Amino acid sequence: MMSPRRVVQIRDFGKLRESDEEALTRYLARPVESSVVLFVADDLDKRRKLSKTLMDVCAAVEFAPLSDSELVEWAKRRLKELKVQTDERTLHQIVALVGSDVRTLSNELEKLGPPPFAKA
Repeated sequence: MMSPRRVVQIRDFGKLRESDEEALTRYLARPVESSVVLFVADDLDKRRKLSKTLMDVCAAVEFAPLSDSELVEWAKRRLKELKVQTDERTLHQIVALVGSDVRTLSNELEKLGPPPFAKA
């Protein structure tokens, strides 16, 4: 609220009407210096004018989903941080049930650890 910068997150910008796209393109030509604008998209149609403009003037970062083996390795490291041990089979089962969402996997693994206010 009192920060010198404002963070604006724009989701589903692929659903914008053409008139809105034109306004956003004009903004991108002269953005407000005190704002940080994040464009979040599951899929970017690189044929559209807005997408091409974004790719030219913005930094693009892709967060590809982890493979099952990468998820298992990540989960092993997370469990070590939580000081929790489990066997390989159980860990693979947890990853299979949770899927590739790392945030959800982290939440589920934390449930295996001690309660947050437990006495040591």
